Amino acid sequence: MNASEIKEQATFHFQSFGNYFREALSQGGPEAVHQYRVSLKRFFALKAFVSVNLRDESAGQLDELVQSLRPVYKLGGKLRDLQVLMTLPASLDLIMPPSLYAFLYQKYQKRLVQFTQLAQGTGQPGEAPFLMVFNDLMDRFYTGGEKELCALAAQNFEKAKVLLKNSPGKEWHEARRLIKQNYLLMLMAVSYQPDRFPEVAIQGARQLEQCLGLWHDTHNLQRATDKIVLAGEDEPLLLFGQQLEEKKATKEAEIRELVSGNSLLDMELGH
Repeated sequence: MNASEIKEQATFHFQSFGNYFREALSQGGPEAVHQYRVSLKRFFALKAFVSVNLRDESAGQLDELVQSLRPVYKLGGKLRDLQVLMTLPASLDLIMPPSLYAFLYQKYQKRLVQFTQLAQGTGQPGEAPFLMVFNDLMDRFYTGGEKELCALAAQNFEKAKVLLKNSPGKEWHEARRLIKQNYLLMLMAVSYQPDRFPEVAIQGARQLEQCLGLWHDTHNLQRATDKIVLAGEDEPLLLFGQQLEEKKATKEAEIRELVSGNSLLDMELGH
């Protein structure tokens, strides 16, 4: 992507973030919370590419600028996690025990109040001054292009492949972040040049990222279930915890299969 395309993407995603954040603040709806954080993830992916293709000390200036978005991003994180956990069993074809749902819902209501209160006092960077600085850095210091974007994507996939050879845990979470970053960057690139990346690479990244996300969410729901079981809850929770363990093991096997052999992570991305 050239400087003009990157500035256009930055403007779009910053505006999208602002619109959804205001909606989340006024209504607290799950979709608005999700979408404002997605918009920021896209901006962070863009920054990850741009920052390694800036001259002189300007990469540090970009880091400082984008860090101003992190507090707003993190603000909705725990709220979004609870939204996901409450709806996860349906996607796994499981029925959540009422006691677990009540536990999660009570935590969600508290987080919702905290989100609304904290969000009102959080300094959201102004669109005009933020983009003015971003665009100035692009105009004066950006040196990247299509070749560099392909190189970063290949590097991310290689790192993810190494991380996924480890036992499931923090390394898998980092692998997911890198794969999601690639997916978002590839989507941006093909919006200008449709054949820039193979469709199989884009869809493969999406599939693997979603599998890793579902594994991670299942793991977190299992941890929440175990907390109640340890507190002396009923038999249905024990059974539900066992079902989650089986679902998680199945997802782990699926992920191992996706990354083995001649897979997405070994794909040639350049033309």
